[in-house]
Amino acid sequence: MAEIYDYATGQEMSMGLQGCDICDEAIQTAVRLAKSDSRTVELHDDDGVWRITPSGAVTFIRDLARAEAQSND
Repeated sequence: MAEIYDYATGQEMSMGLQGCDICDEAIQTAVRLAKSDSRTVELHDDDGVWRITPSGAVTFIRDLARAEAQSND
């Protein structure tokens, strides 16, 4: 599952989206929210975090699965 947050405030904007490893629903929704609200958002998914700007640029920020594996070492 995926959630979208306002980058500046941390406020949750959307939750319960289909994860990125299944389909592109979460990415499409994040891009649409960023553009329509003219603000940067973060997409948090089971496998990572992406930052999406109002221009529609998508940047992979963090690999959550890798970070979790390292914390268990």
